[in-house]
Amino acid sequence: MKVNGDRTEKKVLQDGDIVTIGKRVFTIQFEEAGRPSDLEEFADEVAAIFQQSLLEKAGLVHPPRNSTGRKSKSLANPLKPQENIEFGEDEDD
Repeated sequence: MKVNGDRTEKKVLQDGDIVTIGKRVFTIQFEEAGRPSDLEEFADEVAAIFQQSLLEKAGLVHPPRNSTGRKSKSLANPLKPQENIEFGEDEDD
């Protein structure tokens, strides 16, 4: 992503900024409701917003996989083991 021709991962946008994503170009247009100095009050909140991905915020992130990249299979049998059944010798022998 580029903002005003400069590659960036995050940036607070201002009125008139030009955002380029791939081949798409967007011009940001809005009327500021407050003073630019008002943004300084919220600098910590803005920084915190970018610390977590949208998937994390939505609770859609899967837990990390083990080092081999495969899901580990439990060796424990979740079913209760059955009793050993002994079979008698066949009478036909």
